[in-house]
Order: sequence, then structure tokens, then C-alpha cells
Amino acid sequence: MKQLIFTLIAVLAFTATSANAKKGPKDIDSIVDVAVAANAPDGAFPGVFDKLIALLTEDVPGRADILAALDGKGQYTVFAPTDDAFDALAETALTLGYCSLGDLDPELVNEVLLYHVARGRRDSSDVLSSDQIRMLSRDFLDQSAGVLTDNLGRNAELIPGAIDVPADNGFIHAIAAVVLPVLPEPGPGNCS
Repeated sequence: MKQLIFTLIAVLAFTATSANAKKGPKDIDSIVDVAVAANAPDGAFPGVFDKLIALLTEDVPGRADILAALDGKGQYTVFAPTDDAFDALAETALTLGYCSLGDLDPELVNEVLLYHVARGRRDSSDVLSSDQIRMLSRDFLDQSAGVLTDNLGRNAELIPGAIDVPADNGFIHAIAAVVLPVLPEPGPGNCS
């Protein structure tokens, strides 16, 4: 299942980045299509999700399954970290001995990406009325007053004005931090 989801997400991101892509392969405006359009220079959130889109479209095992899932007809809710959120995570990675996010194990990155996606079409009222949300990684995010708390006790606030972004197959909600299901093992260090 994880492999299928990863493939779907990668296909979606690739499709969405194509200049002529207006609809997904199933004649829908998918989460991927909407995210890429919103991130475009003339979109609602220009350049805010460059790093998330780059991660989703990386050519690593499992990533295409995630992309394909988000480009299909299944209903999903995506909590999308901004580029600023990824910059803050890169600083955390440095303290753990990783020179960049690219040095992290791709399987761990896949798990982190799945920890940002929930099954079902959840608008902000559905999210705010939930104490816990089960993610595709099979872990939970706790939710209280628009703040998501991950397995490590780290918080990610929903960003007002960047929530309830509708797609035919779900919703996108921007968040101010990358949530983590687990803490990576210490890295090799030697960053110059």
C-alpha cells in the first residue's frame, strides 16, 4: 500500500509540473495539480511549496507511489509544509549530523511524507473537530486549536489563509512545520 501511494504522488507531481497540465490523468483537478498551480509564479502561494514538490518528484524508490495516490480519485487531506518549514527542518538535520535533507534515508523521507497525508476529504472544520488524525504512515497527529502535534511532541500550526485549498480529490492545508513520525538516527556528521 505504501509503495502504491508513493508511486501515485510522484506521478501527480510530475504531471502537475508539466506546462500544459490542467487536469490529472482521470480528468480531475487533483491535489497535485492544485498544489503545483498554487505554487506557480502567478498562483495563490507562489514559490511557497517548492521544496515539498521537489521532494515528491524525486526519483527514489516509493516516491512515485505517493505522488500517484494524490493524483488519483481517492480522497485525501494533505498537510503541506512550507519552504520555511523545510528550512527549519534542515537546521534540525544538521544538529543530528546530516549535512542536508538529501542525506536522509529515502525510506525515512517517504515515511515523513506519508505522515503529512490522511485519508478522506477533511476541510478545516473536520480537522479542527478532531483530536487525532490517522495519517497514511499509520501514525497519528494530535490536533488542538489548529495546532498539530507529531509523535515527537513537535508542533505545526495550520496557516490561516492557506487552509481549505480544494481539489477534486481532497483538501490541502498549509502548515508551518514539518511533522515527524520518528527522529532519524544520528547522521555521519563531517559537514563543512
